[in-house]
Amino acid sequence: MLTVTLILTLTAFSQYTLESENNVLPPPRSLMTTFTLNTNLTFVHTPKCGGTYVRSILNQMPSINMKKGHRTADSQDRLTFTVVRDPVERFESLINYRLEERMPRRDWPKQVRNAFGNITMSNDEIVRMMSDDDILGFRPYRSLTYYAKGVDILISIQQLPAFLAAFGLYYDETQYPKKNSSPRLRGKFSKATVERIQELFADDVILWRRLEASTKVKRSFRSAVR
Repeated sequence: MLTVTLILTLTAFSQYTLESENNVLPPPRSLMTTFTLNTNLTFVHTPKCGGTYVRSILNQMPSINMKKGHRTADSQDRLTFTVVRDPVERFESLINYRLEERMPRRDWPKQVRNAFGNITMSNDEIVRMMSDDDILGFRPYRSLTYYAKGVDILISIQQLPAFLAAFGLYYDETQYPKKNSSPRLRGKFSKATVERIQELFADDVILWRRLEASTKVKRSFRSAVR
């Protein structure tokens, strides 16, 4: 029970602090809520955060409700959670994933359509040719803060086993290979591109860093009580 309380309390505090400073997220249902092991969960799938992999695991857990597609949380949901990741890595994954598709989607910028089938164009070169509106216009991608609104618990993919275990749910990680992992064939972003993505998704960067900070606090707490 201590583990469940600790995860929810620190994550809730992280969201509350973010909302107070930037008006990005509404306050969670409660900052000090204890949930029992039989609490029902609802998974919100944030794009390019390992959601397809998570769904393959949760499909074996009938007690967990999964919202269809990439729908956001609402007041009728059970206790909600979603998986998030570093915003720069997330956007890089999106570009890699899209470039592996056979044809560009309608939201793919016209000026870089020639990147399809042209492996010599690097990710950095492709993104440099995109406008800010292009970068912010991918659907259903959107921002982390868009999908985090109304969500009770935010975790990273690395925290998934421990998080589910806190609710009495277990799985064998070796039985679930990663899905929709985007190959990195066009290199990494340059420092200038990283800084540009961080600026465009500034609220997401704050959200991610606060989640990382709360994780460090939890590790320190666990070390102290051993």
